[in-house]
Amino acid sequence: MHGLSLEYTCAITHNTTIHTPTFELLNNAMVVPGDIETKYLARLLPVLKHKGFAHLRIDAMARYMDISKATFYKYFASKDAVVERVVTFALAYFAVTSQSLGDATIPVLTRFQQMIGQSLTLASYLTEVFLIDLRQGYSPLWAQLKEAEATRVVRLIDFCKQGMEIGLFHRANPALLILQTDVMIRALFNPYVLMERGLTLEAALNDFYDLQKAIWLPTERRSESDDAPIRETIASLAQKASLEMHTSALR
Repeated sequence: MHGLSLEYTCAITHNTTIHTPTFELLNNAMVVPGDIETKYLARLLPVLKHKGFAHLRIDAMARYMDISKATFYKYFASKDAVVERVVTFALAYFAVTSQSLGDATIPVLTRFQQMIGQSLTLASYLTEVFLIDLRQGYSPLWAQLKEAEATRVVRLIDFCKQGMEIGLFHRANPALLILQTDVMIRALFNPYVLMERGLTLEAALNDFYDLQKAIWLPTERRSESDDAPIRETIASLAQKASLEMHTSALR
């Protein structure tokens, strides 16, 4: 996967140092030194996520990347190559998150927080408008994403069962727990839903996390977690999402 960088940020939970996979394409730290293609993709990503790409021509893509059409063709063979590269990043993140969920060296409560953070990241990256365009114009790539998502759901269900067995999670249908989490997250990243209910994204995501703790964790276990890492993730995602929506609206 040319140009892909997966950064790991450290978090301290119950005196245990863990490495939480993060995936923030717009974070400069994620850009491999000398990987100019990733830099150009980062400039284009807000448009792809919030306006889709079915209508975009090469001229427009180059303009959003702030490069000439000749420079575009120097790094990307076609529009298809751009879409494929964006999907490659997402598939890589699916692989990393699936692996981390099954890592028995990481405490279950910490993996619960990672699960929420990963779900938030995926929803902010793979927006509905992006997925619709992908399904309609690039069905093989869309199928790859759906397969990766299905693999992640299997890992999530196994993880849920592990937490239930040790008494960390309430006993419930794991598939429904995962479904309600994903559906609500996608709704919260919809700006129209937020406006209709007078919500701000960061406040809504923080309240969502508190709600998930109440749904998943028994009362006596909720105070055991250090919530600082997930709060930082929420703040970062909300700031980036707001900036991207503003940026794409101006274009």
